Amino acid sequence: MTKEERDKLLAEYVRINEERVSGIRQKTLSSEADSELNRTAKKLSAAYFAGLPRIPLSKCPHTGQPLVKAFDPWGVDGFWWQEGEAGPCSEPTTPPTFAVLTGALNLAGKPPLGGKTADAHVGPPMPFVIPRILDMPDMIAVISCLSMACGYKAYPIAYFTTTKPAPGTLTSTWRRTSYGWVDETGDPATSYPTDPWDFELGSWIDRGKVQWIAPDDSTLQLQSGTAAKCPYVGMEGRRMRQIIRADKLKLEPPPHGEEINPFGD
Repeated sequence: MTKEERDKLLAEYVRINEERVSGIRQKTLSSEADSELNRTAKKLSAAYFAGLPRIPLSKCPHTGQPLVKAFDPWGVDGFWWQEGEAGPCSEPTTPPTFAVLTGALNLAGKPPLGGKTADAHVGPPMPFVIPRILDMPDMIAVISCLSMACGYKAYPIAYFTTTKPAPGTLTSTWRRTSYGWVDETGDPATSYPTDPWDFELGSWIDRGKVQWIAPDDSTLQLQSGTAAKCPYVGMEGRRMRQIIRADKLKLEPPPHGEEINPFGD
């Protein structure tokens, strides 16, 4: 899928959504017409996710295997970035050591531009780690950086371990506020993790718990050693959660272990 094809697809999806909303509000949309528009919207969403490039985002420090995931490199107006517009998306098999992908996004001085129908929870402007996850046996985080076509800088933060974490002990993936897993009985379960973030990467690097890949290094060469060598240490920016919708950027404090009840007032 080219950027032009993507943009056309997204524009048509927005048009259909606006037509549905307008018709429902004005009570001029029949149930048959609404169903047809909904089917078309689902087809557009499926085409979007099928057409996304599958990009090497990271590499496992235990096995050397690349982590290849679907990714929208053109902008956060794409459904990939929006939890509320998530859809089925087939991806290459991940390394057996892969645990979870988190991430950050720096707008690099560019204006915010998200989707019109859902929020994009893009993370803070600079990389961070989650101490609770890093403290798990054999866990190592790998930080990388991709320059996006819109001028933003995306920072995938992938966690890898040779010791499989127990069900329900990881955290939500990048762009998501919820975390789903299958419990011991085989039933689906959901939580809303608020594990604190740590932006002070130096001590984790010195302990060998964080490695990195140089910005835009397509060879995915893993680097480690002292914090002084890491380009992601000491980055400036607001240590806040960023939420983008349309041309609005909302900032919220980073998680601090608070309880979230999505069904509360």
